[in-house]
Amino acid sequence: MVRIGELSQEIGRSHATIWRYIKDNRIRYYQNGPGSHCYFDVDEVKNDLYNKNKVKIDKPSLIYARVSTKEQINDLKYQIQLLEQYCTAKGFTYEIITDIGGGLNFNRKGFNVLLDKILNKEVENIVVNYKDRLTRFGYEIIEKLCIKNNVNLILVNQTTDIPYEKELTDDILNIITHYSSKLYGSRSHKNKKIVEENKLLWS
Repeated sequence: MVRIGELSQEIGRSHATIWRYIKDNRIRYYQNGPGSHCYFDVDEVKNDLYNKNKVKIDKPSLIYARVSTKEQINDLKYQIQLLEQYCTAKGFTYEIITDIGGGLNFNRKGFNVLLDKILNKEVENIVVNYKDRLTRFGYEIIEKLCIKNNVNLILVNQTTDIPYEKELTDDILNIITHYSSKLYGSRSHKNKKIVEENKLLWS
């Protein structure tokens, strides 16, 4: 018998997802008395969540992998390999979605496909290597969407060869460059308009 933290690691589910399973009567728990900690039988939980062949019933899982630049394509392949190994070990049937783009960009093509699948309840699990592969900020919002739509968000939590501090710095610099260009472009347009108006005034 294990407590929720150990169960979370064993089955690859967040605490919030496990509590949702309990609320939906999908898994059983045991207590030594009223108000005591909840304990779980790992094998029993797995049998409750999976069929006898450990293949998820109903919907497929979705692997999501992301890198910031095309130069990191080898890391993207490495992420996919890790996630496929995880899904195969768990007996998941799965689809793969990838993105090449910064984690601060919410307009990534693959990311938006992923959101649509969550909102349409088309997948059972979202499997990612590390939470910032989904997004740099606002991960809790995506987690909440998953909970509301009965989608399990699984963090395999493997590390990669990419220095995340450098990648975050690159993302932030890209945003600064983007908005600086828009700002100065806007000012340039305004200055040009003022010059043209003054020409008309003094002509």
